[in-house]
Amino acid sequence: HTYDAPGSYTATLTVTDDAGAKDSVGMTIEIFGAMTGAVHVAGISLVAVSVPGGTTAEATVIIVDGNGLPRPGATVSGQWSGAVSGSSTAVTGADGIAVLTSKKTRADGSITFTIFDVAATGYIYDPSLNQTSSATLP
Repeated sequence: HTYDAPGSYTATLTVTDDAGAKDSVGMTIEIFGAMTGAVHVAGISLVAVSVPGGTTAEATVIIVDGNGLPRPGATVSGQWSGAVSGSSTAVTGADGIAVLTSKKTRADGSITFTIFDVAATGYIYDPSLNQTSSATLP
């Protein structure tokens, strides 16, 4: 089924068995407007943060739209590697900035954060526009 306008709709599935018994279940579907442009990474910075029992890394990521304006409400997802591993997700504030924190480590060595996705309602993520997609702490 296609919808002609953005909004909240209820889709209902009805099943009838061989004996004629019926059952239905409904699900709410949110339809958003057409994509209005692309978002991309304008910058990433990393800092090491001393915490009890080790160190964490904080990645500060700036997300902007095609006009270079900060994009609030964008979900930034990335991967940690090096002295720490794992993934992190954070949402940008009104300033288009998301801060992602790694797990704690006691190991020495470099730490890298690499963005693998940005999701923003009404926008597509175009990594080819990124100023950068990763940053490393020595």
